[in-house]
Amino acid sequence: MTTAEEEGQRFLLLMEEEGHDQYSIAPIIEKPQSTVNKYIKGKIRIPAAVVKILNKKFRMSFDWFYGDGPNMKVKELPKKNLLTDIIELKLQNKLLAARLEGNIKITDKLIQEIEALKAKLDTHQ
Repeated sequence: MTTAEEEGQRFLLLMEEEGHDQYSIAPIIEKPQSTVNKYIKGKIRIPAAVVKILNKKFRMSFDWFYGDGPNMKVKELPKKNLLTDIIELKLQNKLLAARLEGNIKITDKLIQEIEALKAKLDTHQ
């Protein structure tokens, strides 16, 4: 299962827990319903900004969302301080690292395809 699919499953669990469907959650996270559908199906990763909204609006645990914690909800939201800023930066770094990894895989695949096309072209000349 991909990271996007795991996030989509957790997002769906949170929506169900809060009594929301794709249409009612869309304005809360400031995304169109079609994007919500892509999140749930694991077609695209859920951006840090959306995860942050879910944390603030529903007290969703960052650790739970990213698979590192057992509890969906936090007892209380931390007050803004240096520690919460560091946690937020860590979260954004984790997301960026995952995106970078995906982009590297795509780039490697494209390079292989270009090299194969070049080899094919060279054999025809």
